[in-house]
Amino acid sequence: MKRSFMCNFRKLFTGNVIAQLFLFGISPALSRIYTSEQFGLYAFYTSALGVLLVVSTFAFEKIILLLENSKTVLNLCFIIVACWFVGGSSLYFFTDFSPFAFIGETNKLVIFLFGAGLFAASVQQFLTYEMMRQNRYDVLSQLKIYQAFGNGGSQLGLAKIGFPSIGLIAGDAIGRIIGAIYVFTIYLKSGSKQKQQDTIWNTIKNYHQYPLFCTPSLLFNSLALQAPTFFFMMTLGADDTGLFSFTQKMVAVPIALFTMTLSQVFYGHASHLAKKKDLQLQNFFQKMVRKAFLVAVIPMLLFGLFAPTIFSIVFGEEWRVAGELAQIMTPLFIAQLTIVPVSQILYITTQQRVQFFWDIGRFLALTIGFLLLEGAPLKEMVLFYCIVMTVSYAVLYLLGTQILARKGTKSIEGL
Repeated sequence: MKRSFMCNFRKLFTGNVIAQLFLFGISPALSRIYTSEQFGLYAFYTSALGVLLVVSTFAFEKIILLLENSKTVLNLCFIIVACWFVGGSSLYFFTDFSPFAFIGETNKLVIFLFGAGLFAASVQQFLTYEMMRQNRYDVLSQLKIYQAFGNGGSQLGLAKIGFPSIGLIAGDAIGRIIGAIYVFTIYLKSGSKQKQQDTIWNTIKNYHQYPLFCTPSLLFNSLALQAPTFFFMMTLGADDTGLFSFTQKMVAVPIALFTMTLSQVFYGHASHLAKKKDLQLQNFFQKMVRKAFLVAVIPMLLFGLFAPTIFSIVFGEEWRVAGELAQIMTPLFIAQLTIVPVSQILYITTQQRVQFFWDIGRFLALTIGFLLLEGAPLKEMVLFYCIVMTVSYAVLYLLGTQILARKGTKSIEGL
């Protein structure tokens, strides 16, 4: 099990490193081509996409890893995503409504790119779970590389040929489409050979608890993560939002991809350990948290100490404020590197209700706090966001520890 875990981690990590090195390598050029205002609009695009993505298949994709034959669930996901796309397109066609209406953005090309990017990301999301079920972590590694090169290359190219206003958004959409096409092609060669063993209606009845509890929980989780972007965009404007967004892009996104690598492998292995009546899952959880913290704490503290200088030298003096924001958020970055890889522990231990209350509690704390801080400077709002998020991750760790300890006690008593 340990050898398999490390092998899968290396495959995913290699792909992520290559992808991030490329994206980081072109970042100094992007920071000099695009303005903070354009990064602000791009941040709203990615945040709106992230929120809608979590409900794009009503969490049915989380069932895939639990099944020997996933054909029915995959067909169900395809149908749901197609319905969302047709429904969303029809809504915009007849009413001109889109998420961008909240910020007064009416560019039809931006809205089209948003729809295309969301559709591609949705397909990519549930097929990622299928690749994990098939133990095809090599495919996921390649997926990261293709998406990164499609994204970054397009963002550079579109700016060079005279489309800087939509270059960031178009590049992101192109990268997602390339990734979706790649993983769908692999699925056609492997997973499509499965035969559907149950009706779609029976699948919905048997696993209705996933959309019932997981979808609201995932929605509140995503809203909490994207709350700063939405709130900053509507109260402070695109310029300040762009500074925060650039900090996220340069620090939080690489962290997220690293933690996602660990999280995907952890989810796959922990799902198997959860079926056993012993202490293996509890030990695995604690070992992951301990090692992640030891790896993260010193490098992130050193980075936080020199972040403003690093940002001004690498990206230009106009981005020094983004470095100051990164300095403020250093404790949060450490918490993310430590806890996010094991953050699905409540799903693995079938504690969807606990997860729901944790998600909604964090969302309410952020929402109420931002409303009370309306009119405050950007740095104060970012500090508040950092405190709430860091505390919430600590609470999640304590919940996971308590639930696994209770499970371990029952296993010992049953011996």
